[in-house]
Amino acid sequence: MANNKPNHSKDAGSSPARPKRRGLTARGKGASAYRERIMPRMLIGRNSEIHRLRIFPVALAILATIPLLVGAFFLWANQNPTENLSDMKVAVVNNDRPAEKDGQPVNVGPEIIQNVKANPTFDWQFPSESEARKGLEDGKYFATVAIPQDFSSSVASIGTQNPHQAVLNFDYNDANGKSASVLLKAAAERLHSTINESITNTASAKVFSSLNEIHEGMGKAADGSGQLANGAKTANNGATQLDNGASKLLNGSSQLKDGAGTLTSKLGEAHAGAKKLDDGSAQLQAGAQQLTDKLGLAHEKSTELVSGAQQVADGNAKLAQGNAQLAAGLDEMKGKLAAIEGIPGISQLPQVRQLLDGVNQANSAAHQLADGAQKASDGSRRVADGSTQISGALQQFQDGSQTIASKLGEAHAGAGQLSSGLSQLQSGASRLQDGATTLNNGQKDLKNGTTQLAGGTGKLSEGAGTLHDSLASSQDRVPAFTTQMVAHNADTLAGPSELNESWVHKVSSMGEGLAPFLAGFGIFLGGLFVWQVVRPLPRRNLAASVSSLRLAIRTTTPALLISVLQVALLVGISWFTLDIRPQNLLAWTALMLLGGFGFLIFQQALIIWFGEGKGQLLGIVALVVQLASAGGLYPIETSPKFFQILHPFMPFSWLIEGMRQAGVGELNAQFWNSALVLAFVAVLTMVFLVWGVSRKRVYTMSTLHPAVV
Repeated sequence: MANNKPNHSKDAGSSPARPKRRGLTARGKGASAYRERIMPRMLIGRNSEIHRLRIFPVALAILATIPLLVGAFFLWANQNPTENLSDMKVAVVNNDRPAEKDGQPVNVGPEIIQNVKANPTFDWQFPSESEARKGLEDGKYFATVAIPQDFSSSVASIGTQNPHQAVLNFDYNDANGKSASVLLKAAAERLHSTINESITNTASAKVFSSLNEIHEGMGKAADGSGQLANGAKTANNGATQLDNGASKLLNGSSQLKDGAGTLTSKLGEAHAGAKKLDDGSAQLQAGAQQLTDKLGLAHEKSTELVSGAQQVADGNAKLAQGNAQLAAGLDEMKGKLAAIEGIPGISQLPQVRQLLDGVNQANSAAHQLADGAQKASDGSRRVADGSTQISGALQQFQDGSQTIASKLGEAHAGAGQLSSGLSQLQSGASRLQDGATTLNNGQKDLKNGTTQLAGGTGKLSEGAGTLHDSLASSQDRVPAFTTQMVAHNADTLAGPSELNESWVHKVSSMGEGLAPFLAGFGIFLGGLFVWQVVRPLPRRNLAASVSSLRLAIRTTTPALLISVLQVALLVGISWFTLDIRPQNLLAWTALMLLGGFGFLIFQQALIIWFGEGKGQLLGIVALVVQLASAGGLYPIETSPKFFQILHPFMPFSWLIEGMRQAGVGELNAQFWNSALVLAFVAVLTMVFLVWGVSRKRVYTMSTLHPAVV
């Protein structure tokens, strides 16, 4: 035993003796041997950690791929969000009404709709205005684009004396995510720039088109001025011809004057002719006097004829009266003889028969004679009347003849003068005709000249009208602008439309917009670390005489209390130092607690089911998948389809959605749906946990004799 004690004696001038270790020399041979023999055993030996992990290759694979999983998932989910906007629904409402400018319709609203449809940057929707507003509030649409009623009229005001910008309304809702509003705002500015460019191009094209119209109008004005010059030239020629015709008319008038003088001189010659007419009229007067005398004699004879005819008429009347009386007497006799004839046998006597026949014949002859006498009386009466008329007519003829004879005496002198004057007048009229002919020719030339003058002046008027209309039209197309109007139009043309942005719900900063994602991530991450300190299920509790549900609640309660503390600290620090102040603080906090409880219980269940190492690894994987598919940084519509499919099944997605609504929005259906989903997940994970606790309380040989690794 004494040999085993160290030697503490000191030799003068020497240091204490050191035990020699095999393989270790001052030259490093021992260190080299250690590296070659001992260290490999520590790294890959049977008792090394790597050898132990070889028994769990899945756990080793998960550990190796966690950085890749986190990095790849986040890079994949947010690879290019600014370009993958085609699944984001944006509502477009066209309230524009057509306008009119320079007689042409201006309808910009449908053009914007066509431009939007041709540019599938977003998933454009075209609901009514009320549907768009409701969809924006409910999260169906990320934004709404509204074209107001006066958009076209505002565009039409460019180039007028009162131009004003058209307004394009964009509405956002930060309750759907601040990053969505940022992306939409950038896209809205691009769309606004495109619309401005389109309006500017249209207005510029209109300006150049107006310049072309002005050019055409000036061309017409030039043509009109040419017509005006030609018309003036034609009018000048016509005026010259009119002057020549007027000269000829003057000459013809002189000849007409000479003819009138000749006519005056020849009136003396007409006097002799009138003398001859006087002689002839004297002879005619003598013949008329003889006719008057003869008519007087005839009148006397006709008077005697009237007297004789009257006497004959009176005799015939008396004769007719006597014949009538004779006929009446014979009729009476005939009646009496008829009575005698009625005596029997008397008519057989020859003398009686002869008497009767004679009386009958006499009676018939008397009647015929009476009729003839009456007709003769009527005829003689008409003869007497006619004779009287003839006598009166002869008297009238005699009076007329006497009047003619007296008038022929008065025409004696004038008839001779008229005969002579007519001959001379004929000669003068011939010369007058020649002068009139010359005058007519001059008038024709004058007419031609005036016609040409009228045509020329017509062309002159037409050309002047064309020139006036063209210049007036050109003047109308070029409005008069003041310096201020020019500057205002230039500003309006440079920015024809204005982007009017508004928010249904708006966050004050990007930090406030990302608060739901970061706060939720902090609560879930805190749940992972809680089970690094708190034991998920102490073994001594497995034998407790309580139900698995009570045992699960007992083991979960400490972790839940820590989670409450985590939420309280997070909300308090954010409120007082970071100025993150949710609009509905109570709902915000309650939803964080509900989401944190669900994930905490889920993590505990994983550890109980799969063991501490595997359970924690699975919890990390679940957290990474939820973070990538939650749409916390950018709208989930910008992520690949894989994450869009996972999104509605991830509790973290519902937590962020609900916290956004509670933070800046309203406690609407989205919030309550999120709360119900998180509550359902918490209950479901609790069932999963109770089931795992029940399994752990069943002892097996592997439980009593766990493998030594």
